[in-house]
Amino acid sequence: MRVFMGLMMAVIIVSGCTSQTNSNLESSIAVAEAYKKTELEADYIDNSDEVMIEQIRSKEEKLRPLTTEAFFRNKSADRIFGYTLNVAHIKKVDLELSDLAFEERENDDPSVIKLKYDGVLHLGDERMSISGRIELIDEGGTWRVKYDSYNLKDLLKIMDEDILQRNR
Repeated sequence: MRVFMGLMMAVIIVSGCTSQTNSNLESSIAVAEAYKKTELEADYIDNSDEVMIEQIRSKEEKLRPLTTEAFFRNKSADRIFGYTLNVAHIKKVDLELSDLAFEERENDDPSVIKLKYDGVLHLGDERMSISGRIELIDEGGTWRVKYDSYNLKDLLKIMDEDILQRNR
């Protein structure tokens, strides 16, 4: 009987740990998805010759609670959060992210979840594959993005081509 009770307790403990792990993974993926959609999606606003600082600030306000403070400061200083707004303005189309899928990567730190992701960024009728790696950290029970790397060069190429074309 004691052996049976001991086995039952072990099953309950393992089930609880697995349930917590699944819950953490689901929560972190929800944050990662919200972050990527907010970062990459942009509405074309036909009201000026350039992206307005208010548009960038609005996007930053939505992204800040999803990231660590250090990550936010670095990306904001590099003006990365405004890239998709610039691309929407250049292409004169809305940008929409679809088919976003996440897969957990190997990790040995329970306070960090590492994911790889793939999706499709729609630029009007054009499509751009997006793929990358993102890491989230548990800060007091809230998952926040602490690292993100993806094929940003494809967006930069659109902006570079526009600059070259305007300077001709």
